[in-house]
Amino acid sequence: MLIFIEFKIYRDGIWLGISAGNNPQYVDLIPEFGIVYEYCIEAINDCGSSPWACDSGFTMVLQGDINFDNELNVLDVVILVSFVLEVAVPSEEELISADMNSDNLLNVYVCAFVLSALAYVT
Repeated sequence: MLIFIEFKIYRDGIWLGISAGNNPQYVDLIPEFGIVYEYCIEAINDCGSSPWACDSGFTMVLQGDINFDNELNVLDVVILVSFVLEVAVPSEEELISADMNSDNLLNVYVCAFVLSALAYVT
């Protein structure tokens, strides 16, 4: 059985970080939305490093996860309502995540989408 000590993660050839061998996942915290990146992984064990395994992809957000905590919950609804009532102004990333019907508007219809999605995940 092969045991990996760590994984090195690269984006477009630039080293981003290390993930422990028992936790083979990595969250890229600073990508730009909609941009295609090439991600590469280098596995490391007692015998050395593997060749890079690469794949291209674009970044996405969990629709409705307005506070980007990787959960769709009531906090996202509260933030959305503050945008709809114009108490707060969303950033570009918040607008992309909140606009679940892709009409570039935040209104009661979007609130209904988020609430129905929230009912689905809870």
